[in-house]
Amino acid sequence: METNYYRQVIKEYRKSQKLSQEKFAELLDCDTTYISHIENGKREPSIDFFIKFSNLSGISLDYMLCCETQIGAQIKLNEISERAMRLLPKDRQFTFKTMDHFLDRFEHDSKK
Repeated sequence: METNYYRQVIKEYRKSQKLSQEKFAELLDCDTTYISHIENGKREPSIDFFIKFSNLSGISLDYMLCCETQIGAQIKLNEISERAMRLLPKDRQFTFKTMDHFLDRFEHDSKK
């Protein structure tokens, strides 16, 4: 997989629930080392793990794989949009200009 966003989601969920890697592994019926390897990027989670984690956390697979799927990307963009709309107008304008700058740069770089 190209991105590691799902690793961040998994680790943040575990920490937000105040779960040790041991307790988390127990809840997901897997080994503690497996959890450590996933969180540290040494191993890719199995489909079975993703499904178990999604069922435990209520976090959709699309959200976890936001950069990998169209639906997931749309979910993430909607989340970012909602956050931007809560900003003060001047901060929102700065945020949009910054995003435009990066998008222009990435589009330019991808044409090379």
